[in-house]
Amino acid sequence: MPGYDTVDSGPRVAYGARSEYLFGGGESINMLLGQDYNFNSDTPFPNSTNPDKSGSDFIGAFGFDYEPVDITYDFAINSSTGAADQTEIIASFNKPWLVLSGAFRSLEHNQYLPDSKEGIVNVNLPMGNWEVYAGGRRDLELNQMVAATGGIIYRNECFNLILNALREYTRDRDVQPNTSVTLRIGFKDLGEFGGK
Repeated sequence: MPGYDTVDSGPRVAYGARSEYLFGGGESINMLLGQDYNFNSDTPFPNSTNPDKSGSDFIGAFGFDYEPVDITYDFAINSSTGAADQTEIIASFNKPWLVLSGAFRSLEHNQYLPDSKEGIVNVNLPMGNWEVYAGGRRDLELNQMVAATGGIIYRNECFNLILNALREYTRDRDVQPNTSVTLRIGFKDLGEFGGK
């Protein structure tokens, strides 16, 4: 809850169930469903956007892992209306020569954060000691980019070298879109150094 500095106390209980099925080839399906109950509905940090309600949203996740594909669906369902207050779908494809991932995130009816929908895509191309990567995040409500990044990584047994470019499209009063380029060098035994 950004912007708040207060103490939340009182008894509460969290309950739920988790299940996982493992296939013979290492593939798996997993499921999680739970809820949090706060006995004090007058807390400064209520579980729900509905006033005087002690039970939180139903929180859950479903996962499917069938190499090289991994899919996860996380959600928060309003226990009164049945509406999805929060949704996140993440899918990835992992191979030694390619790592591709995408995500969709949706947030609604949150009393601390505005409604939002966004899509995220990342791609990594490992090539021995070298790796090239790029990614982007887009606000689907406003139909505009939030950020885009790309770079090159070099690794060996002594150090890591990362050259990264980041373009941020945020525009708010005095904040204007900007681009930054960062070079970071990490030595295995000495730590990491870098600057813009």
